Parts: sequence; C-alpha cells; structure tokens
Amino acid sequence: ERVEGAADPRRCGRSVEARAVWDAGERTLWLVADPMGRHPLFHARVGGLTVASTDLATLLSEPGVPREPSAIAVAEWLLEVSGPPEETLLRDVERVPAGHVLRVRPDERTLVEDWAPPPRDTHPATEADRFGDVLESAVAALSDGLTGVLLSGGIDSTAVAAATARVGGPPPLALCLD
Repeated sequence: ERVEGAADPRRCGRSVEARAVWDAGERTLWLVADPMGRHPLFHARVGGLTVASTDLATLLSEPGVPREPSAIAVAEWLLEVSGPPEETLLRDVERVPAGHVLRVRPDERTLVEDWAPPPRDTHPATEADRFGDVLESAVAALSDGLTGVLLSGGIDSTAVAAATARVGGPPPLALCLD
C-alpha cells in the first residue's frame, strides 16, 4: 500500500491485517504488525532495500533474500527457549512483533511498540465475574447437539471446551491437529 504524505501509518486506519506503508515525502517505510499477531510480517534487507511480506515463502522467493540459518535461533528452538519476538530461524530475516511498528529510513531502523494489552485490573471486577455466564450463553446459542472444539492448548480453547461441557448435551469432541 502506498500512501503519499502519510507521516504516521496509524492515520491510515487500524485493521486486523499487517501492512506496509510507504511515505515518499519522508522516504520512510512503515511496517505495521496487527495488535494480536494474527498476521505475521517478515522483513529482510537486500542491498539497500527492505523487502517485506506476510508470507515467509513469498519473502524468500525475492531475489537476494538471504537464507542462512541463525545458529542462535536454531539452538533456542531446539532447546525450546524463546528468543526475542522479532527473531526467526533465518539470520537475516526478522519479523515485526505483534503490536509493533518498524520505521525504516535510509539511515535508520526503529522498532516501536504501538499497542499492548490493557494492564491488569483496568476492567471492573463485575465484568470479569460475568465472563463465564456470557461465554456459556454464546456457546449455547451456537450449538445444537453434537459439538466439537479445536484445541490449541491455549486458555481460549480450554474455556470454550469447559463452557460447551457446562451447557449440556453430549460432551464436546476435542480436536487437535498437529
């Protein structure tokens, strides 16, 4: 997406997708990751250019994009240790972390956090107390008979499975794809 004269990519509107915005007047490329990290945004330097894509295979198909593995990132992956959120298994390919903006200028690259979840205790306790009832009501409204829950291992799928079991009917089928 090219936007002439947009000094700040947030002026282009917030969406759930990752985006790249080129400001020709400022000679600045803004790489904006979505707040929740649903859409990855990879980038690499090729000569004096920055190339970016939401798909790693597409990025690697660009001529000149380095493919050498990062010894440190591979070791972290094998040891199941988390590295920095911008790190990938490739030495010269990085990602823009969820909720961050990477500003690329000819002489500098700056990664800035643009969004973070609200701090603890910023919502009234009464709202948290209602969560179970509201979730069970939503599950009941959407299910009629046999249900299935795709388990990711996260708290969200666990909560949906528990709510499905509580609203009655046969137990939910638990699906896990690996």
